[in-house]
Amino acid sequence: MFEKACDLSYEISTLTEIFVNKSTRTMGSKRTVTSQIEEVERQISEYEENLEDIEKSLRLEELTDQRRRELTEEQKRLKKDIAIQDSALKQLRKENWKNAILSLLFMALIYLAYHSIWAP
Repeated sequence: MFEKACDLSYEISTLTEIFVNKSTRTMGSKRTVTSQIEEVERQISEYEENLEDIEKSLRLEELTDQRRRELTEEQKRLKKDIAIQDSALKQLRKENWKNAILSLLFMALIYLAYHSIWAP
């Protein structure tokens, strides 16, 4: 059980790194961190809607054994994808926070330079 949890944790962190690296590479195509965050949130929302539909089907519908197994596998995959996207969202929000702090520091530096040079 512990090995499976470690493997899943490693897999999630690896896939998150791939996703964030892939996302930041597209920055050259004028995608902002905020737009990336919105895209990930949209994907999570879609996954959660699909997961709710699957859970509703599993609870309420009479299904064949094969169909139940398929839906259960899809449910596991969606939960895994949601965990990966949540992790990627956390990384993007952290990056967004860093950008905000850097912007604030840059503005403070400009303010101090202005007041020390032109307004003594």
